[in-house]
Amino acid sequence: MKSAIALLSAGLLLAACSAPSASTPSASPSPKNVRPIASPVPPTSSNLVSRTYASLTAFPLTLTPTQFVDALNDNARSNTDVRPLSATERTNLINGLTNGTMSRAQVLRAVAEDTDLVNSEINRAFVLMEFFGYLRRNPNDPQDSDYTGYDFWLTKLNQFNGSYVNAEMVKAFISSIEYRQRFGQ
Repeated sequence: MKSAIALLSAGLLLAACSAPSASTPSASPSPKNVRPIASPVPPTSSNLVSRTYASLTAFPLTLTPTQFVDALNDNARSNTDVRPLSATERTNLINGLTNGTMSRAQVLRAVAEDTDLVNSEINRAFVLMEFFGYLRRNPNDPQDSDYTGYDFWLTKLNQFNGSYVNAEMVKAFISSIEYRQRFGQ
């Protein structure tokens, strides 16, 4: 659960990093001024990652590049203690920070967008969003104070290899008594 929340937090942080800065003149969307998803992180992201509430408590500036990358990699590990970065990816990120070709924000983004991390977290994040979206609550709020419902749906989604259609998740959430009571049905 900690990893799913960390992934969502990193996603929100990355979304904020990708947003245009306040000094950027606004323009109507057109193919000319729409930035591709894989474009470099704007300079404002470095400022965001440097803020105390974003990283300095867990990732102080005194950390060496190796310590910083290892701390991110350790924080992103799965419940089975598998870290998302391969030895080569880890070395490349450390070298990028050491050589000054990458900022901390770029390294954070590289870890958050790592395919292994995304694949290990996507089902957990999806189930979490089902609870937020349909039931408007955390998975451990009453009536499920012990994550029983969350664990059930995660197990079912995993059994269907991530296919929420085959797992009939949306159908079940929409037809649940808890969801229907929100609308007086």
